[in-house]
Amino acid sequence: MSSSEPVRPHHLPTRARRALPTLLLLCALTLSACGTSGTTSSEAASAPSAQETPPAPRSAAASPSGDGQKRSTAQTQIASGSSSLSAQATDGPTPTPAGTAPDRNKLLNASLSLPSTCTANGPVSFSGGQASLSFGGFARIEAPSATYILDGTPTAAVALTCNGGGSAAFPSLAFYDDELSLVASYDLSRISGAESYEPVITSLEPRGDILHVEWSNEKLPTDTAGMHTGSGTGSADLSWNGTSFDKSNITIHDARGNQVG
Repeated sequence: MSSSEPVRPHHLPTRARRALPTLLLLCALTLSACGTSGTTSSEAASAPSAQETPPAPRSAAASPSGDGQKRSTAQTQIASGSSSLSAQATDGPTPTPAGTAPDRNKLLNASLSLPSTCTANGPVSFSGGQASLSFGGFARIEAPSATYILDGTPTAAVALTCNGGGSAAFPSLAFYDDELSLVASYDLSRISGAESYEPVITSLEPRGDILHVEWSNEKLPTDTAGMHTGSGTGSADLSWNGTSFDKSNITIHDARGNQVG
């Protein structure tokens, strides 16, 4: 037999031929086991991949960080906006605060210039709201007072009564700024068109650009008690036009409250 010829079963010894089926069975079992093992190895190899595949847990876990970044960004933007607004507020022009009107109590004990209705040479010194005039008369600051804005300047509006040493009284309104300078005045003898020229101011009420004035001792045509005494009352509105006061809404009432003018 040549060495290149294959070994055929019928050429094998009897004992070898008997053992061949067993060997073939073992080989088949071995191959089956190897195939099973291969499948198991493939599944085992793919299992980690399947475990690593689901992105949801990692995505869900990552979302708080993303939200945190958004919140952080929003906070940064808000802070930046606040800084910008702060810078704008700082860089803008600073409004000049308006002055304040002098306190009434300060006027009662101050040296003040008087309106032209009070004949006086220079400022006079008040004590408790009253000052003596050089020619024997007096000046008195009456009870009503108010703060009135005059050309953008807060002023203290007070009612003044001046006496020249006789029986007549000459009332006026005086307006003083925070430096106690007399910036305007109004002769109250011209506040109504009636005969009375000695009104007694009972109320001063600022209403925006208007100063509402009320008074008593308004002399009516029916009054006969003397030229210095009146039974009527009156009210009017004064408004500053830049150089003087305009008068409007004048009403006069008698002692019974009836409007007579």
